[in-house]
Amino acid sequence: SQEFEVSMTRTVREEFLSAFKEEMEISSRLEKVQKAMESAVEDLELMGRLLDEFDLLQRRAQSVDLDEVDGKVSKLMPDLGFSPEDSERLVASFSGGWQMRMSLGKILLQEPDLLLLDEPTNHIDLDTIEWLEGYLQKQEVPMVIISHDRAFLDKLCTKIVETEMGVARTFEGNYS
Repeated sequence: SQEFEVSMTRTVREEFLSAFKEEMEISSRLEKVQKAMESAVEDLELMGRLLDEFDLLQRRAQSVDLDEVDGKVSKLMPDLGFSPEDSERLVASFSGGWQMRMSLGKILLQEPDLLLLDEPTNHIDLDTIEWLEGYLQKQEVPMVIISHDRAFLDKLCTKIVETEMGVARTFEGNYS
């Protein structure tokens, strides 16, 4: 379950990279082991343990495609409307609509099998709603959208499930 949450103290790039928890932990540990190796040149026993850990971490990095993380973020940012210069700006300097784009981007970077969007147009301006409609129309991932925004549902939905008093009915087509 992902929520539209962002950390105001991170840069935009750091916020997107936070979607890759395991990869970032491996990267951080690799840096620490490298630094420890630089100061352990006199201690052969410690150096041996550090080399073993470094080797293990590098294999884990390969298995999670750590090398591709930066590229995925760099590719997604312009799709979401961010410029290269935005990458080092603080999340706090962006409006709620732009922060929502960051949150959606973090979810998409995790390559979900299904997007569940609960009232995605609440608390965002018209420009951002129009952007979101266009962006979601281009996505291949199946979506379940819960919304009271009929125009939004009309633009995106191909099947409607209405629930009333515990009974679900399915209709082909958009909301209208």
